[in-house]
Amino acid sequence: ETAPALEPEALQRQKIKGGYFNTLRQPKIVLSSLLMGSVTSVIYLFSTFAPFLAIEEMGLSPEDYGLLNTLPPLGLIAGSLMTHWLALYREKLWVIRLGGGLSFFCSVGMLALFAAGKLSPITLFLPIPLLYFGTALIYNNASSFAMEHMKDKSNGSAIMGCLNIFFAASSVFLAQSIASPSSFLLPLSFMTLSLLSLLLLRSVSRLG
Repeated sequence: ETAPALEPEALQRQKIKGGYFNTLRQPKIVLSSLLMGSVTSVIYLFSTFAPFLAIEEMGLSPEDYGLLNTLPPLGLIAGSLMTHWLALYREKLWVIRLGGGLSFFCSVGMLALFAAGKLSPITLFLPIPLLYFGTALIYNNASSFAMEHMKDKSNGSAIMGCLNIFFAASSVFLAQSIASPSSFLLPLSFMTLSLLSLLLLRSVSRLG
């Protein structure tokens, strides 16, 4: 109803496949989607492994865990608000770089605390809002950056969503495939994903 003109060929299989392949040949969209996937992976991994660390290794009750788990979304909310404010003064790639650096700093600090034997609800939950704050800066700007470079936004958004979820699901699968995961797995995964996001950003920046 909202289309300015009917395009019967738009639903043809070859037309759709061609649109997907054309989108995949646009490196800015692919790299931006992988950036989003690195952020989504952080959230998925925390949601997967944090309950086992908190309840089984730290002895928290499910009620206490549920209460503490209200803290991480505060970082996402604050990061989204900060993204809106920074958009008035800074370029998207600068904000993504800020988010990646902040996420890397938080993950390194969390890993150092765990390595020092300070495994507690404080060291598990306190860095996460700040980590989520950084990931929100990355996700919001990476998605809008990708949309800016989409000629075919319908196919582009489909590819973007597919790569995002595929990356996140693959990260969780790889983490769960480790035979004897330790408490270091979570912060080490965060650090790896944060470093990867900075490398992806560097590749995007080189494209101009």
